[in-house]
Amino acid sequence: MKTIVLSVALAAVVAAGISFGTARWLARPPVVNLHDNGWLQRELKLSPEQSAQVVTLAADYRAAVNQSCAKHCDARFTLSEELAKTEVDLPAAEAAVGKMCAAANAVERTTLEHILRVREVLTPDQRTRYAALINQQLCTMYPAAQP
Repeated sequence: MKTIVLSVALAAVVAAGISFGTARWLARPPVVNLHDNGWLQRELKLSPEQSAQVVTLAADYRAAVNQSCAKHCDARFTLSEELAKTEVDLPAAEAAVGKMCAAANAVERTTLEHILRVREVLTPDQRTRYAALINQQLCTMYPAAQP
């Protein structure tokens, strides 16, 4: 009798776990990849002309972001060298952090400009869908902050 009760309890726990996991998996929003031109073309049903424009805009965007990322990495390396010293030169460390922040800020501004440029080549219906996709990506890109 005891084994039957334990078996039923175990089966119930396993079934609840499977049910919970399946519900969580199905409730996840689809992955938004606004930087994948093929995905964006399919999602927004872009015309060939629009696709060509978006590809050009994306190449310019990537080049600008890569340039800012290189500046960020250089500043981070400078900071790491400064922090490795026995005596940290606080103004030099703060300058490196300032350069890192400026590079990150440049990436965000470049992203905003890119989004606005892409919107210019879209129809009103595509703009509405694009705005929803951007909202979804912005709201789900990073996990919630940990206390």
